[in-house]
Amino acid sequence: MPSLHNKLLFPLLLLLSLSAQAETRVAIIVNSSNTQDITLQDVGNIYKDRIITWDNNEKIDVYNLPSAVQAREVFSRTLLGMGARSAAAEESNRRITNTSRNPQLLKRERLVLLSVASNKNAIGYINASHLGQKKGIKVLFFIE
Repeated sequence: MPSLHNKLLFPLLLLLSLSAQAETRVAIIVNSSNTQDITLQDVGNIYKDRIITWDNNEKIDVYNLPSAVQAREVFSRTLLGMGARSAAAEESNRRITNTSRNPQLLKRERLVLLSVASNKNAIGYINASHLGQKKGIKVLFFIE
């Protein structure tokens, strides 16, 4: 028979997990020199490998986070309509079948921030709490 402690612990852990997910605010970022007019739909299409160049025909460098990172889960569910692991599997499948037109670069959040700040053709997303006062980036959207 479960103890009272176990009966109370599971709902508490579940509540903490759900509130942590609800509080994850994701910033979609580009280099500050980027003057493109980009919609949320465009961002989704970039990450779905449907849009691979900017309007000036330069290749988009797409930065993605590891699937275990909560910001990727929020991003994937909101913009791609699937969980982070499913999105990672689709990207992997495109590479394996040689149908990926613009392979994504996998980086940790801090490196996504630095990479986008130093690359005029880059797009990425990070947990908004990592933004700080970083120069060289422009926030396109916040999603939760």
